[in-house]
Amino acid sequence: MDLQEALKIVEKINPKRMSHILGVVDQATHLAKRYNVNLYKSQLAAALHDIANNMSISDMETILNTYNPTYLQYSTNVYHGPVGRYLLENEYNVTDESILNAVEFHVTGHPEMDDVLKVVYISDYTERGRTHPQVHYCRTLSEINLDVGVLAVSESILNYLQSKHMDDIHPLSIQTYELFLEKVGEDTYESIKNHYQRHLRR
Repeated sequence: MDLQEALKIVEKINPKRMSHILGVVDQATHLAKRYNVNLYKSQLAAALHDIANNMSISDMETILNTYNPTYLQYSTNVYHGPVGRYLLENEYNVTDESILNAVEFHVTGHPEMDDVLKVVYISDYTERGRTHPQVHYCRTLSEINLDVGVLAVSESILNYLQSKHMDDIHPLSIQTYELFLEKVGEDTYESIKNHYQRHLRR
């Protein structure tokens, strides 16, 4: 499957999602080229990451009941990641683990991300159509390196979920933040945030 084939599949399934999909592909292309990450895998995973996004909750629950029931303990917002992986494996014969992992974990993140997953995880949150309050911050920090970008995104997502007092946050979201904070270093990350704030005040 090439990128154009993937985009045609997604457009047929969920045409209303195409603006977001194309934005994620563009951002993934930028990050993959910037950090010398496999471009084919990054673009294909970006194109396919929301392949299950328009499925009904009940249909996704049916799949997860047999495929990966542990997800059913957590927010329905994460279901389309593992269900997307299931569809790619079982209906589209995608076998590449890097692409499959990027689709499965693009919502939650994962403490053991490879670079393709990092690219898709960041791109989904920072593509050109996103307008949430933290988007400029996350875009800016993703230009430092991928680990800092993942940390910024995971922190922003976790802060948002906690502000909504959600009690069904997937543990991978927490583990991703904690692991990447350790990788980047608390002092280093605090320095980066301070530099960003100083730059905004200029």
